[in-house]
Amino acid sequence: MSVSGWVAYWTRFATHYDPKVEIPDLDGKVALITGGDSAVSYHAAQNLAIKGARVYLGHNNEAVICDAISKMMREGGLGTGSVEWFDLDLSSPKAAKASAAHFMTNSSRLDILINNSGFHMGHYETVDINNDGLDVAEPMAEGHMGHFVLTETLMQLLKHTAARPGADVRIITVASEAHRGIFMAPSFGTLEGWNKKGNFIGGRLHRVAMVKLANILFAKELQRRLKEDESPIISIAVHPGELVSEGFTRGLVENVPWPFNLIALSEIKFLVNIIANCSSFLLTPKEGSYTSLYAATSPVIRCHTPVYEGAYLCPYDKVVEPSALAKDEELARELWEYTEALIARCALA
Repeated sequence: MSVSGWVAYWTRFATHYDPKVEIPDLDGKVALITGGDSAVSYHAAQNLAIKGARVYLGHNNEAVICDAISKMMREGGLGTGSVEWFDLDLSSPKAAKASAAHFMTNSSRLDILINNSGFHMGHYETVDINNDGLDVAEPMAEGHMGHFVLTETLMQLLKHTAARPGADVRIITVASEAHRGIFMAPSFGTLEGWNKKGNFIGGRLHRVAMVKLANILFAKELQRRLKEDESPIISIAVHPGELVSEGFTRGLVENVPWPFNLIALSEIKFLVNIIANCSSFLLTPKEGSYTSLYAATSPVIRCHTPVYEGAYLCPYDKVVEPSALAKDEELARELWEYTEALIARCALA
C-alpha cells in the first residue's frame, strides 16, 4: 500500500464526539464494565454515570477501583449517577460464573454490558481453567472465555431487562483492528489452536490478534443467536482506535528486543506522547472510550437496528467491514461450540 493509502486508512475514523451531548439520559439504567483498570473503561464509566446511570466497574482489586472513583470525583464528578466497584474475576470459567451470579443477586436489571478485555502483550502464560490440568493460553482464557461465561450467565438478567417497557439493552465487546493480523483461519476447534504460542514479538502480537478476532466472532455469533431467540438485545463489537495508553507504552518496553527494552518506561511514554501530539490517528484513552459509549447508548442504533446488529464499529460511529475471517460464520460457530465444550469440562454447576 502506498504512503497515501496508509494515511487514508488510518485517518478514515472520525473522533468528533461529545459524550455530554451525544449520550441520552440514562437515569435508572444499570451498566457493567469489565477491565476496570483500563483507562478506556474509566472514561466510559464516568461518562455513563454523568448521564445518570448506575455503573459497576469490574475488577478483582477493590483499591484500584476506589482510587479510580476518587479520581473521577476530582476530575468532572459523576453527575446524577454513580460508579461502584464490582468484584470481578475472569481468570477461569468458574470464577467468571461466580462473579456473574453475585452480580445478579445485587442488581435487578442490566441495560449495558461492556466487555473490555484489553490487550494481553505479556509473556506467554497458560491458565489451568479447571484445576485439573486443562491449560488454556491466558489471553483466550480471560479475554475470550471469561467474558463468554460472564455474558452467558448474565443473559437471563439481560433478557429480563430487555422485556421491560422502554428498555434498550446492549452488549458491547471491545475488539481491535489488531484482529486483521490473523491471515490464515485459526483452529478455534482445538486446544492446540487456542494455545498457539508463536515466537518472540511476533508471537505476542499474534496472541493479541487471536483474542481480538475471537472477540468479534463472539459478538457476531451472539447476535445471531439473540435474533434466533427473537430477543431485541443488540450485540456490537468495537475498535476503540489506536490508543496512547499505559498498556500501549508498557507493551513497547516489554516486547521490543534488547537493548532497546532497556529504555525507561517514562522515556518511552515521553516519545509516544510526542508522536501522539503530531498524529491525526492516535487517540487518548478518553477518546478511546467514545466508540463504546456510542455503541452502548446512541438512539441512532436503535432506530436503525438492522444496520448495527452484530456490526463492527470504528471511531466513533463508522460501521466498518472487519476481516474476512471475522465474518466467517462457520469459524464463529466453531469458536462458540468449542468454548462451550471447554466450559463443560470445568464442572461449573
